[in-house]
Amino acid sequence: MSLEPEIKTVINSNETHYCYVWEFLDINLDLLTYTFRPYMKDNETPIYVHYHSNHPKGNLQNIPKSVNLRLTKLSSDKIVFDSAKGPYQEALKKSGYNYPLEFDPPAAVDENKKKNKSRKITYFNPPFSLNVASNVG
Repeated sequence: MSLEPEIKTVINSNETHYCYVWEFLDINLDLLTYTFRPYMKDNETPIYVHYHSNHPKGNLQNIPKSVNLRLTKLSSDKIVFDSAKGPYQEALKKSGYNYPLEFDPPAAVDENKKKNKSRKITYFNPPFSLNVASNVG
C-alpha cells in the first residue's frame, strides 16, 4: 500500500492563480510535495470525554487509540505526524488519559481473505450507567 495520494485534478489553463495546497474537511493536501496532514482551524482545540466519566470502559479505553489511528491515517509520514500531534496529546492529558501518541502505519491488507456471512441476531442492550448495581437483561 502506497502512502502517496492518487489524486487527479483538472486545472483550467486560462486561470493565472493555481492552488496547490487544499484544505478539505479535516485534511490538508499539498499537491507539490505529495504530502498530507491533519487540518485544524486556528482557534480550535480538541476536547475528549474524561476518563472518569459515566461511560462504558471499552469506549473510554478506545478514545486514545482511535485518536492515534485517525492521526496516523491523516499523516503522510512520521515527521508530519509528530508536528501535528501536540494539541491532541495535550487534550488527551487534560481528559485524564496517559497514552503516548505514536505514528503506526497500517499493515498490508490480505485481499484474498474470505468474509464470513453475518447472522441476523437481535440483541437487547440496555442503556449504560455506572450507577446501576444489578445485572439488567
